[in-house]
Amino acid sequence: MSDPRGDLHMIHMPLVAWIADYPEKLLIACTALKHSPISLAVSMDWGNACPSHFSMPDALHQWHKFFFDHPITWSVNIIGGVELNQRLSVLQPQVEVCHWANDHRDLKKLLPAMIIGAVPDDVACALCAITEFIFQAQNLFLYDKMLHSLTEALHEFHHYKVSIITAGGRHGKNSPLNHFKIPKLELMQHIVCSTCAMGAPYQWSSDITKHCHITHVK
Repeated sequence: MSDPRGDLHMIHMPLVAWIADYPEKLLIACTALKHSPISLAVSMDWGNACPSHFSMPDALHQWHKFFFDHPITWSVNIIGGVELNQRLSVLQPQVEVCHWANDHRDLKKLLPAMIIGAVPDDVACALCAITEFIFQAQNLFLYDKMLHSLTEALHEFHHYKVSIITAGGRHGKNSPLNHFKIPKLELMQHIVCSTCAMGAPYQWSSDITKHCHITHVK
């Protein structure tokens, strides 16, 4: 790079933060599919270039998509799509509030209340805990008490998650699943450490840039 006088210099720009979806994080960390790009990266000798230092949590791909792919699917598998739709359809309409969920982020606000009484209590505890974790993690300011609440919510989910398998919530393409080997779920364990090092994770969300791309570019 040339300076104002025209002299050339070799510049090494520091990489502070990198926003990427899960497949791109795997490429950066040189890890295989279905593995954690953070945990495996920590176990390698990357030095100061460890991806766990600069790979930021992404609310759009890591939390919102996780909720659509898993908690909503678990609920449908347990109580049935017809029953869930029926419970949503009888909600009391409110002025200036959408009566029906436009996307999975709207449904996230309703699901914990909709499943009560239709799923075992332990399943309800697990789904409420993971929903609470996702909502709290999106706060613009995360203080010590809130970080503690995040940790407790994630611990509560892991304590009750086996009930989801027992109730028949976990299904693969061809058969039931008896594990929770979900990379996006594993990445949630690093939210508190990332927040302490880099600040509130929502500032790194690609949800913001995607919205700007849709409204300003497309």
